[in-house]
Amino acid sequence: WISGADRTGHFLSFLTRDSIMLDTTFDQAVERINSTKLLGPAYMIVGGVKPGEGAIVTRSHNESLHFVSLKDAQAAGKNYILQTNYDNWVKAPFFDDRRTPGQKCMEQVISEQKVDFGGVFQVLSAIPTRNRLTTYSTLMSVHDGRMEAYYQHCPEAHCAVWMSEATLV
Repeated sequence: WISGADRTGHFLSFLTRDSIMLDTTFDQAVERINSTKLLGPAYMIVGGVKPGEGAIVTRSHNESLHFVSLKDAQAAGKNYILQTNYDNWVKAPFFDDRRTPGQKCMEQVISEQKVDFGGVFQVLSAIPTRNRLTTYSTLMSVHDGRMEAYYQHCPEAHCAVWMSEATLV
């Protein structure tokens, strides 16, 4: 971007700000995030206030690579969508599968009816979702206008860089 001739890409932070300030509906926000040229790749998780309004947008700098909607997941019998550090349409690497343990933790939180900031924070804090490579976790609620961000670290002796089983804290 700095040395190239094409300077039409947007910083993700400015795109997010524009979406928050200018888009009045979930669909408008998703369209903007899904179609605006970026400076680099990103996973964007978008939430709305109505049931089924949630999406994971996987982007390259110039196109949408993959789109997952909460509405589609609900139609298939799941009440959540989950994004970890790897493309969600590709099998997670054997040495750092946070997706499968994350899904198990989400199912446990749902079965215990703890789908709130505390329950979701448990999922984000469960090993191996939280491992020695984790730096922070953020929880947001569009409906409540609430955001909480936490510095995460993993000092426990059993907390390796990569593990295969989830442990709720």
